[in-house]
Amino acid sequence: MTKTVFSKLMIIFIVIILISTVVSAFLISQFYSDEYTLRAQDEMIDVAKEVSTVAAYNYYNIISLPDFINLVSQQAANNGDVIWVVNMDGEVWLSVGPAGETNITKDEILKYYSGMLGEIQQGNIAKLTSESNNTFGTPVLTVGMPVVVYGDTIGAVLVHKKLSDLNGAMVNMYSRIIFAALMAAIVAVVLIYFLAKNILKPLKKVTKATAQLARGNFDVRLDINSEDEIGELSRTFNSVAKDLGKYENTRRSFVANVSHELRSPLTSMQGLVQGILDGTIPKDQCDYYLGVVLDETKRLNYLINDLLDLSQIESGKLDFDIEKTDINELIRICLITFESKISAKNIGVEVDIKDEKQYVLADENRVKQVMMNLIDNAVKFTPEMGTIKIYTSESPASVFVNVNNSGSPILEEDLPYVFERFYKADKSHTRTQEGTGLGLSIVKKILDGHGQNIWVKSKENEGTTFTFTLKKV
Repeated sequence: MTKTVFSKLMIIFIVIILISTVVSAFLISQFYSDEYTLRAQDEMIDVAKEVSTVAAYNYYNIISLPDFINLVSQQAANNGDVIWVVNMDGEVWLSVGPAGETNITKDEILKYYSGMLGEIQQGNIAKLTSESNNTFGTPVLTVGMPVVVYGDTIGAVLVHKKLSDLNGAMVNMYSRIIFAALMAAIVAVVLIYFLAKNILKPLKKVTKATAQLARGNFDVRLDINSEDEIGELSRTFNSVAKDLGKYENTRRSFVANVSHELRSPLTSMQGLVQGILDGTIPKDQCDYYLGVVLDETKRLNYLINDLLDLSQIESGKLDFDIEKTDINELIRICLITFESKISAKNIGVEVDIKDEKQYVLADENRVKQVMMNLIDNAVKFTPEMGTIKIYTSESPASVFVNVNNSGSPILEEDLPYVFERFYKADKSHTRTQEGTGLGLSIVKKILDGHGQNIWVKSKENEGTTFTFTLKKV
């Protein structure tokens, strides 16, 4: 029952509502109880004033005694009170209740109400709430008012109301308060039920979508468009699903490319070695084909080394030895390394370096690897009699190294992907250029490790230019 979020929310809300309802009903009942008692007390004071006035009129013979008794009896009957009119010695002038005349003695009045008479004697309104210590034997609320004639207090009016009569009215009020509280609680529970359902509905969508994501369905998306936390969760989920889908496609492509890059030379070497062993290849050509096998093993070794380098860089296990390095000298060394390949294709080389020495903060060996990859890439894609340009520029904080080749431009739609592993613009695995297909990816990772950038521009008649930055000393 309580294992679901919905049931837990409902239990919490119901408990809160019940506690709030009980506390609210108690406070309201206390408030109205006090208010009701005060109002009843004020009504009794009004009755006592009227009786006091009528008693004075009777004393002045303005109204007759029978009329006086009749008026007081009507007051008692209308309000459910017991009314006594006595002199200051406790002698009873009149004693009536809701049902007519009542019996009360002077001794009882002096015994239980002498304190009130003393206060009334001073011209004050007296109030007394007695439990069972009275002539009624039950809790009673009593109000006393002086009867004043010619400025003298000659008597007192005592108005009594049994608290049981008040409690009866209060019980009726309590029942209404409890009924209203219960109705409010029921309405609140119903509203919270539908509110909780509405809140948890998108969470169920997220749960189902997460289950599909766990099963490898990276195309799943959530259509929750709210601006609250659940909407933010939905947008985050969609972003994660999109990234996971991209990474899964990259992984599959990487596995396919690595498999191809490994299988092709292995298949070639297997065929050549088999041909040598079974005599298909003449013995006078064996040395040539063994040389081909050796080249393929070297290419496999390069591929494995590049994969290891890439793995180390991506895992953060490759440390960079950042030091003051002359980038101009490093460019010269790298160009000398490619002298034979450049000469073989009759490629022209233009170098524009501003100063004799230009110092940057970098790992010399890793930046050399970057330059070697970029120059090698430029040589491979520059046609015979083409041109390679290497030039530098600077800003107050950085040195910009540019490597341009005059080969065919890269299509605009392919530019964002040139730094991905094994990416080829023709989307095929035909090998027209030697290489592992990881060089540019390694270049990007090395520069990321330096906190620097690299980008590429490629246009017709302008060739392709790779530009990377290094921090200037």
